[in-house]
Amino acid sequence: MVEPRRGQRLPAGTHGYNVLDDTCDPMDDDTLYGGHGTHVAGIIGAAGNNGVGVAGVSWTVRLLAVKWVGSDGTGFTSDLISAVDWVVAARKAGVAVRVVNDSATWSGDAYSQALSDEIDELTASNILFVTASGNSAMNTDAVPRYPCSYSRPGQLCVAASDQTDHLWTNSDWGASAVDLAAPGVDIYSTLRAAGTGSSAAARWRARRSRAPPPCCCPRATGRSRRCGRASSPAWMSSRRWPGWSPPAAASTCARDQRLRADTGAPAT
Repeated sequence: MVEPRRGQRLPAGTHGYNVLDDTCDPMDDDTLYGGHGTHVAGIIGAAGNNGVGVAGVSWTVRLLAVKWVGSDGTGFTSDLISAVDWVVAARKAGVAVRVVNDSATWSGDAYSQALSDEIDELTASNILFVTASGNSAMNTDAVPRYPCSYSRPGQLCVAASDQTDHLWTNSDWGASAVDLAAPGVDIYSTLRAAGTGSSAAARWRARRSRAPPPCCCPRATGRSRRCGRASSPAWMSSRRWPGWSPPAAASTCARDQRLRADTGAPAT
């Protein structure tokens, strides 16, 4: 049993937590992108080698959803703080969380000391925080974009690269704030519905049982696709590197070299 921030106890076997409703149902209800969280989840961990849909970066990863963004694609920093705080509580209760993927970021968000401190709480709990740089084609060193620009020791900020292995034209960048780039243009992945005729709940249950998920394979470009690509190697590295820690992982990923997607280790 995990004790969420607002006091509700999590039943065993729950899929995660919904900050907005204070419930244990984090089901994706995004209408702006057709299932933003589902799309990122597919990039990270859609089951492969089954002849159905797409294959994620890691086929055996376990995902715990924590919903803090509304169905209209908007969210508040205070709710992100609550979401991260819940993850820290889950870790302390024994849930083996290693990496947090926060794909949602908006230009113009103000600096929050509380959120910066919460990212440090993740680090203290041995959890790496991965976030997207943004899609405004701006230098985040000159115009800070949060959470990327917090640049905390246990944080990884990811820009988007295109099919030619160059920075995507709309991706934010920054020599100090941005750590690496990952594929983020025209990425095919799972969506919540998109004409398959099956419910999101049925698809979620299928994914948990590793049965072929009845989902379509649309492509998408933007803030979170590169983030999912980087989160899986980070998770895999936590399983393979002796003495793994969020600062060590962030430091390694930020080096001027390629990161292997299959092992999460630097390419040689």
